[in-house]
Amino acid sequence: MSVKNIIFFGFLGFIPVSMVAHFLGWSDLIIFVTAALAIIPLAGWMGTATEEIAVVLGPSLGGLMNATFGNATELIIAVLLSARA
Repeated sequence: MSVKNIIFFGFLGFIPVSMVAHFLGWSDLIIFVTAALAIIPLAGWMGTATEEIAVVLGPSLGGLMNATFGNATELIIAVLLSARA
């Protein structure tokens, strides 16, 4: 297992930490930081998945997939933050 994967698995530990922080009423800054750290491996795996699909689909559809799903993390954050406001 590569060092990158080990680090990604370590960052996955922030998913339950951010959920617990939310339910225990911790500071909004701590919740945001832990949730942001939890997104790092998920965004990395989504990028790897779109690259693998792009190899099969070809350069045109692969580029469209990367353009579409490359910003999915930012889009999810924007939607959730706007829903909270």
